[in-house]
Amino acid sequence: MTFAQFQDVQPTVSLKLTPQQPFKPPLHFSRDSAGVVQHQEPEPWLLLEPGEVRWMEVRLSHRWGTPLTLRLKLVDPHGGLRELSCFKGWRIEDDLYDDPGDESDESYELELPDAVAANEAQLHYLVFKIPQDFFSALCHRDVESAPLSLNYPLELQVWVMGGLTAAEDAGNSQLVQLVRFNVALRPECRYVNFLPRVYQEQDFLRRFLAILEESFHPSWDIHQTFWAYLDPKLAPKALLPFLAHWVGWKLDPRLDERRNRNLISEAVKLYRWRGTKRGLELCLELYTGLPSQAIEIRQQIRKGFILGETLFGEEEAELGAAAIQPYYFEVILRPDANQALDDEDAQLAQLAQLVRHVIDEYKPAFCQYKLFIQPRRAGTNRR
Repeated sequence: MTFAQFQDVQPTVSLKLTPQQPFKPPLHFSRDSAGVVQHQEPEPWLLLEPGEVRWMEVRLSHRWGTPLTLRLKLVDPHGGLRELSCFKGWRIEDDLYDDPGDESDESYELELPDAVAANEAQLHYLVFKIPQDFFSALCHRDVESAPLSLNYPLELQVWVMGGLTAAEDAGNSQLVQLVRFNVALRPECRYVNFLPRVYQEQDFLRRFLAILEESFHPSWDIHQTFWAYLDPKLAPKALLPFLAHWVGWKLDPRLDERRNRNLISEAVKLYRWRGTKRGLELCLELYTGLPSQAIEIRQQIRKGFILGETLFGEEEAELGAAAIQPYYFEVILRPDANQALDDEDAQLAQLAQLVRHVIDEYKPAFCQYKLFIQPRRAGTNRR
């Protein structure tokens, strides 16, 4: 005996759908034979936005006396949703937040592995996702192609597998429940989030605000990221002369864009430490791109009056100010020799010319110096 043979003993299966992102389309009314306007109970609607994972919660239970083997089937009557490949399959709560990927799931049916006991509620989820560039890619559609629909009606069916007893043919099945719902594809609308909750699910307001958002939001984005236009490391290249003039800095055409950006960013700090050892080290680091470990500035101090034993010809003992060479320092650069290009001598000459210009510009005017460039191999220490 099967369910199909005895309609009066069909089990009562409860099926409730709850959309993760609800959506309210325009209300529909109809008139009965007496001309009275009747409001049609709306079906559940699920809102899909580009790049967002959305799901429809399916709560399933029954009141039959024995456990039932059930099968859930998602039906796309018009086949439009299948063409969009936005259905990502069935999920349970444990793996609901896993990334569904970009591939669609062609398995529209779910056969529950275990029989469902009476009054035992089970939760399953229908997962959907449309690509991030879904609406922007519509401009590449053929103008002669059929218009794209943004609303898709779907059906969720519940089938009972087998007969009333275990001896019955397991191939028999009976449709015992059917619930219709809809999926709406809409572009993201951030302005609607500023409305009271009761208005956020209205389709008309969403579409109306989307027009305003499309017009004004580019200006809003610029306003929100205006701070980046004032950051020398993030600003467009065309703004660098303005930012340099703002802090009284001159762009050096001998340097690449990255070094010029770093110099503009550190200009105020260089002004503060100008004429000091710390400021010169920072300036050389920014101009040459060498790490701080490869730059050394030192003063050579000789011993003065020596008491005790001394070796003639090996130690030089002088008295007074002659023992110390005043206002003199040495700059030692140790660039990585492994990074040298074809003409190493020409590179070192250009580096020496640049460094001398920097030292002459930022050292105290009364100071003398010597420059040493000592290319180093990888793995060698600073000193």
